[in-house]
Amino acid sequence: MNLSLSQKAYQALEEAKASEALCANKYHQAAQSANCPQLSQLFENLAQQEENHLNLVTQMTQGKIPQYTPYVSASQGIANQKQPTSPYAASPNVMQNTMSSQSGHYNQADKALLEDLLKDEKYMSGLYDTAVFEQSDGHARQLLNTIQQQEQEHGKMLYDYMSDHGMYAVSAR
Repeated sequence: MNLSLSQKAYQALEEAKASEALCANKYHQAAQSANCPQLSQLFENLAQQEENHLNLVTQMTQGKIPQYTPYVSASQGIANQKQPTSPYAASPNVMQNTMSSQSGHYNQADKALLEDLLKDEKYMSGLYDTAVFEQSDGHARQLLNTIQQQEQEHGKMLYDYMSDHGMYAVSAR
């Protein structure tokens, strides 16, 4: 299916494309730098999803609406990657080495990576919000909405990891 883009729609997609490439690269670098093997695996999974988003958006900038499944969750996308899961991902010993739930200690470098990437996911969600509104084609809007939802889920995955490891405390007001 061909996609006709206005100048503003094209510019929004070009910005998304550049940002997706940057995010994928940052996730790969974070995976190499993470101290926790479970976190490293999470970063690699998210890098692959960002690369998928980059591919989809690139096709759109070329005037094509790529094949995709609407509203696939980020978690389902990770499950569909068909790559071996790290044996450390489910190991309780890894979690004990990373942070003791009783003491609340965690690796500061991992926290810094998570905070930076969470900021990026918030930015990406906003970027896609704008891109959705610039599209006149309903299929393109639906695809960008799906990507935006996945970006929000990426942020939730990062938040959940931080929360589970005492890095992001929420206090009641």
